[in-house]
Amino acid sequence: TERADEAEQMRHDAIFRIGLSSMNLAQYETALSYFSQLIEKDALKVPYGDQVYYWIGEACFHLERYAEALEAYQQVVQRYPQSSLLSEARYGVAWAYYSLAQWEEAANAFEQLYQADPQGEFALEALFQRGDSYLRAERYADAETAYHIIQQAFPESELSSQAQFRLGHAYYQQNQLEKAAAVLQQLL
Repeated sequence: TERADEAEQMRHDAIFRIGLSSMNLAQYETALSYFSQLIEKDALKVPYGDQVYYWIGEACFHLERYAEALEAYQQVVQRYPQSSLLSEARYGVAWAYYSLAQWEEAANAFEQLYQADPQGEFALEALFQRGDSYLRAERYADAETAYHIIQQAFPESELSSQAQFRLGHAYYQQNQLEKAAAVLQQLL
């Protein structure tokens, strides 16, 4: 009946809000247990599945369960391309890969985050972390490119000088010592 459906929806909404409250209290295991109640055999019991998966990702990330976080964030990206949490979920995907030391995947995910919204709130950090991921993967030329883009597109940003330092490091790692010295000298 309609009344029973309303009661069930209210129960689900209460479970979700308890999960959010638990997140705000940094009680991530508790939050996860509540959010998980809203998924049954891969089917969501609520119309706001993007939020459920996103917050599962956040709880898992805080618990350093990065593979599970990655899976949850990917659910948002794949199943809910119109979600208001899409950028945040892409950001979560990239950081989950980074936290798993999967540098190539992290670099690609940060690139996708940047390409999706080059002027958005995550653009600068996505470029920087893309460069850092390439640096860790020892793909120095790709790291150089990312750091150059930061210096050109965001010259006044705080990360621009950090990008300059990392660029010097990339040159150094490639045994381009004169270039490394010149770039690093500009920081002095």
